[in-house]
Amino acid sequence: ICIINPMSILKAVNSSFKLFNKKIADIPEYTMYKTTNLKIISEEEGVFHTDGEPHNRTIETNIQVLKGAMNACANLI
Repeated sequence: ICIINPMSILKAVNSSFKLFNKKIADIPEYTMYKTTNLKIISEEEGVFHTDGEPHNRTIETNIQVLKGAMNACANLI
């Protein structure tokens, strides 16, 4: 689970390239947790992203990672 806390627009623009060069952990607003289950309880509805895909969030959202549920293949030429 990766959380990027709020930051100024200028800092977000300056930090955005770090998403793509694997340096995102270098910004203090970034926190990562390893888990297989997550419950998000929020004060209001909104949007969250899983692997870059946006989802509508309700006040309480449960997320579970299913081991072996995804197979991937890559051509590494």
